[in-house]
Amino acid sequence: MSPVTAPVAVVILIRLIGSTGPLGNSELLANFGLSDCTHLRERYIDPTLADGLVERTIPEKPTSRLQKYRLTEKGCRLSRWIRMEVSHERGTPAIRDWRISIFLENWSR
Repeated sequence: MSPVTAPVAVVILIRLIGSTGPLGNSELLANFGLSDCTHLRERYIDPTLADGLVERTIPEKPTSRLQKYRLTEKGCRLSRWIRMEVSHERGTPAIRDWRISIFLENWSR
């Protein structure tokens, strides 16, 4: 997988967890085609944790090998909004990406 910008990484992670349910590091690495946990954490997990979009299933043990990540209520709302945007095919892909990135910028405020 090629490098992605932060808003796109957030959308990818939200869509993935929203469609499958809680996922652990190994499952996320496999889905993204990555081999580096540090890259996964810095690019995908940390931004969504900081924005309150995902949460740890074992918050008291952040480095547990059994740790998984699930959507928060805020993440669920964003997941539904993204699905609606994609399913309605509103404009060209570039316009949809722009709308999603604007939404994400305002969402975390």
